[in-house]
Amino acid sequence: MAQWLRQSTARTFRIGPFVDSTDIAVETGLTIAQADIQISKNGGAFAQTSASSPTTTHDVDGWYQCPLTATDTNTLGLLTVQVTLAGAAPVWKDFMVVPAAVFDSLILGTDNLQVDTVQIEGADATDTINAQADLAISDASLATAAALATVDGIVDQILVDTDATIPGILSDMQGAGFVPGTDSLVAIRDRGDAAWVTGAGGSSPSAADIRAEIDANSTQLAAIVADTNELQQDLANGGRLDLIFDAILVDTGSTIPDALSAIQGTGFVTGTDSLSALRDRGDAAWVTGAAAPTAAAIRAEMDANSTRLAEIVADTNEIQGDLADGGRLDLIFDAIVLDTGTTIPDQISGLNDISVTDILTASISQPSVVPGASAQLQNVLGFLGAMMANEIQVTATTRTVRNAADNADLYTGSVDDDLTTATRGGLS
Repeated sequence: MAQWLRQSTARTFRIGPFVDSTDIAVETGLTIAQADIQISKNGGAFAQTSASSPTTTHDVDGWYQCPLTATDTNTLGLLTVQVTLAGAAPVWKDFMVVPAAVFDSLILGTDNLQVDTVQIEGADATDTINAQADLAISDASLATAAALATVDGIVDQILVDTDATIPGILSDMQGAGFVPGTDSLVAIRDRGDAAWVTGAGGSSPSAADIRAEIDANSTQLAAIVADTNELQQDLANGGRLDLIFDAILVDTGSTIPDALSAIQGTGFVTGTDSLSALRDRGDAAWVTGAAAPTAAAIRAEMDANSTRLAEIVADTNEIQGDLADGGRLDLIFDAIVLDTGTTIPDQISGLNDISVTDILTASISQPSVVPGASAQLQNVLGFLGAMMANEIQVTATTRTVRNAADNADLYTGSVDDDLTTATRGGLS
């Protein structure tokens, strides 16, 4: 039986076995050229293959590869291929070239045979069907104008649904960026079967599991614990911050009041000796002009020789040097308010007619840079306020203090945590 070939399609097959023309020994070293391969198409005269350099490698036991081109198989019907070589017995093979649709349907299974009905009861199939359909419609009185109008309306609605409504719904179901390979129902099902944690295949972590994981491995939580432990040690009796606060209480309780009392002098009277009173007296009666000292001369004299001013500078430097980054200051401020509730407010009020309420309600801005060793007290207090009230962001390597509006960074510093020692660098 002839082997089927698909029309106008290249094909490589095995031909053989080749044997010696005299002793019938198997031939394994033949060289088969284009002219050696002769083809007869549907009974026509033999002619050489159209493959100019055919690959005819020996396979096994005298069988060789033999290629056919799309030109070789372009004619339907019987195709005979023969190979004749000197010293070897001739070998041939018959094929049946069939239409591509027939080959794809019966051999590959990728197409369907065309089986259109040509005749019905000896007459043209289309004419017979049309006649019978017309008769059935007429007998049933179906083809009325009203019926056809109804059908036409239904068909129009179907066209609207199939052209826009249904595609729109399907598009909404697919969503933007739909890809069949990853987003179809089958793909989602396969993904669930392969990877989703459901049923006996696993369970969601419990609250205890999440807590244990964070306790064991969170570097950020470890940094927070290290910071709070450091604060607890610093705030303990005799700790670093406790000693600083004790020094502040001493300064606000005695040192600063004593210095202010000394500035006032013995017999100080607010009405005549306060800064406002002295200013008014100067405006009214002091002699000013070329003989009077200039503001620069007065300032230079105070800077160079005022022992009291030097004591104040020393005290404020001590306060600035003792204050560290962060900390809870509510209790300290309460103690300061208690100590300064009578003595200092009275003295300040006497000096410049400023009330305690004015001092406590004065606005203090948060400085844009970290106060240095010689910073003003209002900048130090503004810095402490920022550390208490503003948001502080901490990453694995950086600690950032945001501004009051939380729309920009105010100070930054480094963070180093190897889970054994947590180190916070200074802010800048």
